[in-house]
Amino acid sequence: MASVRKDIKKVARSLSKRLRSEERELFDVYLRMLDDNALAGEVVAQIENGNWAQGALRKVVEEHVRQFSLMEDPYLRERASDIRDLGRRILTWLQSSAPSLAEIDFPENAILVADELTPAMLGEVPTDKLVGLLSVNGSGNSHAAILARSMGIPTVMGAVDLPYTRIEGMQIILDGFSGRVFVNPSDDLLQCYQDIIDEERQVNADLEGLKELPAETKDGYRMPLWVNTGLVTDVARSLDRGRKVSACTGPKFRS
Repeated sequence: MASVRKDIKKVARSLSKRLRSEERELFDVYLRMLDDNALAGEVVAQIENGNWAQGALRKVVEEHVRQFSLMEDPYLRERASDIRDLGRRILTWLQSSAPSLAEIDFPENAILVADELTPAMLGEVPTDKLVGLLSVNGSGNSHAAILARSMGIPTVMGAVDLPYTRIEGMQIILDGFSGRVFVNPSDDLLQCYQDIIDEERQVNADLEGLKELPAETKDGYRMPLWVNTGLVTDVARSLDRGRKVSACTGPKFRS
């Protein structure tokens, strides 16, 4: 448990420069889940009742996952993935069976592919090498997807038919706009998407000259602009594009 807490704190530090304090509080929640009066205490109670460590961990995690999975709220249902992630991390330290992502030498322009992406994984991969995220399970309501969106990383969740264990080292096109994934694409498809990338870069370059101008029509009418945001990071990205915040109500920020 102490080792997992140490790992979570390290992950939080690695993301500290990319996330505001409000977003980093997620990892405080992870740490509280590991307290003696939470998961840790329940596992110890199972061991004292005669279960072995790994079996006790599995029983506790599966029960929490079951409870979250039955919830009607889609956001709360996604919290089951957080519990599973903590369970896997504890099991890894119990068995010393697998290296952490932080120990892997990632190539340039890497796409992280996983059965289930978690926020902690984002902090273990060098973000200067990470260009995309791909998860077999999960949805846009997951913490990993929310953080990836705030960090501007193209992400596809819920690729249920993807043979994720057999595509390591393969070339992948990840289309975050349409949710499509292409494994070992043809030269023609690669060129098609390269053209899309080039076009988007050109559009962004053209928009740079407009971002400091007022949102005003040619006949002088000032248009109000709104940002639909759930994270402080989204506000920062909007300001970087030239929008000025002057008032807010709930998640909407008026320029």
